[in-house]
Amino acid sequence: MTDKQKGLIDAVGELFPNAGHRFCVRHLYNNFKGDYKGLVLKDILWKAVRATTVPAFKRAMQEMYNTDPKAYEWLNERPPINWSRSHFDTFPKCDILLNNLSESFNSAILPARDKPIITMLERIRSILMESRNKRKFAMQRCTEPICPKIKKRLDKLRDLKGWIPRYFGNDQFQVEGPNEQYRVDLKGKICGCRRWELSGIPCVHAIAAYNKL
Repeated sequence: MTDKQKGLIDAVGELFPNAGHRFCVRHLYNNFKGDYKGLVLKDILWKAVRATTVPAFKRAMQEMYNTDPKAYEWLNERPPINWSRSHFDTFPKCDILLNNLSESFNSAILPARDKPIITMLERIRSILMESRNKRKFAMQRCTEPICPKIKKRLDKLRDLKGWIPRYFGNDQFQVEGPNEQYRVDLKGKICGCRRWELSGIPCVHAIAAYNKL
């Protein structure tokens, strides 16, 4: 994930041809709002960004067109595979939209960045080693089979109401909710909303199906 600085698109394509390349949406929006201001356009842009299916993405883009055709044209020029979840590859199991990880890393290595190359690399190695061990010891104290943040997220989804799962064999369900329904395959870990495949974490529809069992 990058902030779309000049040269990065070609460099990533050349050096990492098989890697997915995403743009940080915070930087994308900062460029967008230079010409297209207002909370309405911001909300529509984020609706398109967070859409996990192509139909939902197209509805958001149509709403953008109806609100401001020029804003639509600006956004439509940028391939959605770089900034919308609806077009992300599901292989990496990562649905992040912001480069907070990169920003945090850059902040952590700030004292090392002006050092000679060997000193800098040695300091970065030490930072990574300390960070890894800190997380390792934290997880050793965990008594749950999954990490606490993910468990908290799943518990929150489990409490959501309004989804009705209908079982039709072979670990497959039709999960119905307000104005929408999705097919869930528990064995294949697939849901029609694509959230499960994007992140590797069961979505609310999959959890409704699990609760049925």
